[in-house]
Amino acid sequence: MSLDGQSVLITAGASGIGRAIALDFLGTGAAVHVVDIDERAAEEFSEAHPGVLV
Repeated sequence: MSLDGQSVLITAGASGIGRAIALDFLGTGAAVHVVDIDERAAEEFSEAHPGVLV
């Protein structure tokens, strides 16, 4: 499935199931936006995966 040109917003996306979902969406070509109460974890996730926006 291709989601090129689409955006996805994932809450609680810096760890656990949210992180796994974000990684799956990265593989579809979507712009992935992650929000999480743990700002540091979200920033680290974004640094490790440049396609993820925080």
